[in-house]
Amino acid sequence: MMIKKSVLFTVVLMLIGMFIGSGPSFSQTEENKVTPEAENNLNSLVEGNNIFALELYHKLIEEPDLKENDGNLFFSPYSISSALAMTWAGARGDTETQMAETLHFTLGQDKLHGTLGRLQKWLNAQGRDSGYQLSVANALWGQEGHSFLPEFLDLNNKYYGAGLNLVDFKNETAREQARQTINTWIE
Repeated sequence: MMIKKSVLFTVVLMLIGMFIGSGPSFSQTEENKVTPEAENNLNSLVEGNNIFALELYHKLIEEPDLKENDGNLFFSPYSISSALAMTWAGARGDTETQMAETLHFTLGQDKLHGTLGRLQKWLNAQGRDSGYQLSVANALWGQEGHSFLPEFLDLNNKYYGAGLNLVDFKNETAREQARQTINTWIE
């Protein structure tokens, strides 16, 4: 029996989503009690991210290069959602609304970032506790010479552990250096 790669990937993605949808449950310690509200926020976040993941997957498999080459597709909806949540922290008005709708953020700014921050800590701890290595890390990369609101930077540092790194995206020769700098940081 031959299973098309995109169908197999969808099944795997759905199984992961069901696992995450029925968990994770934040670990509770005396110093880190988890309230029912925090648990509900996590479930809302995971449910929205699963919907976003499936919608993005369906968009990506329609890409002509992937269709032509019957290629494999690998992406991290969690990483994309987290990165865009960090930028969403600075969005307001129509941009904030449109991003929330696209990413299926049903929690407001006041709850989403804390929930994602706690999920990041939980994911990193799961690796340590289960014998595998997983490091979720975030960073902001901004154009040299631009200013950023301290509240935006503080929120990203507090919940995502993301500091601001300045690079030059504007100049042609500096753009390649910026790319290499970012890739080196990711490694």
